[in-house]
Amino acid sequence: MYATLDDLKTYLNITTNDDDALLTALIERATQIIDTAT
Repeated sequence: MYATLDDLKTYLNITTNDDDALLTALIERATQIIDTAT
């Protein structure tokens, strides 16, 4: 994994937990794309 949920939330300045599932899915998909491309 290239980034954690906490890393992304800090980078985007997100302080709530409302979108954790969406952000986790985004991280997982981005990781898959990067791994496939490299």
